Amino acid sequence: MKRVIKKIKRAAKKSLQKKSNVPRKKAVTKVKRAVKKFKKNCHKIDQANWKSSEKKYTKKAKKNHPEKK
Repeated sequence: MKRVIKKIKRAAKKSLQKKSNVPRKKAVTKVKRAVKKFKKNCHKIDQANWKSSEKKYTKKAKKNHPEKK
């Protein structure tokens, strides 16, 4: 679980560094909220669904903070 949370944070941080018009404070709260949501849902997820849920949440983090190309 820690690995996934790191992934979410890293994805968000990277995109926020590129997207300078997002205020830092707002970005940090967004990341915290995503992590909190993931932790809450993690208790419901059984081992069989683990891989798919991991993909879903890393994708969501990138979607919430789209990187500028």
